[in-house]
Amino acid sequence: PAILGVLERAEPAEVTPVLRALPDLLNVLSGGGGGGGNGDGGGPSSHAAVAVQLLPMLLQLEGPLGGSARWRASLELIGAYACLAGALEPQSLYSLCIPSLFGHLTAEAAAPNRREAVRVICLMLRKLRTQGQRSDVCARLVRELAGADSYCLRVDFLHTCSLLLDPSPP
Repeated sequence: PAILGVLERAEPAEVTPVLRALPDLLNVLSGGGGGGGNGDGGGPSSHAAVAVQLLPMLLQLEGPLGGSARWRASLELIGAYACLAGALEPQSLYSLCIPSLFGHLTAEAAAPNRREAVRVICLMLRKLRTQGQRSDVCARLVRELAGADSYCLRVDFLHTCSLLLDPSPP
């Protein structure tokens, strides 16, 4: 669809509103709603098909939207990964999304971005199927947050622990 072409642009002023509306956009593009129907148009397979198309576009936005000068646009990008967490395969989450989120977590100076990255990593951690993947992500959280020199990253590790111990999803 033509609306996905907007995501290919590098201007934060144009991309940020689309990222903010991504949950509704994902639902409409997958045929799951938008018009008071009976709600049986979409489904997990159509959400997954749209999410697979959106993921490369989101990964391309990492460069233009990264950095502390555009932290609000970067925050919207991190939130967009959360929208895709339920639709993508666990292997895609593990190999593509989680490394990108760790990049935000360790490189971002803005505290809201780090907190959102922690929340989305915890959400995706619950979606991973294999114990090895979950162990690898947990080990990386301990290595990069708990063992960090930065006080802020160690506080983010405590926030991570609280999210993981909470029985309800983040």
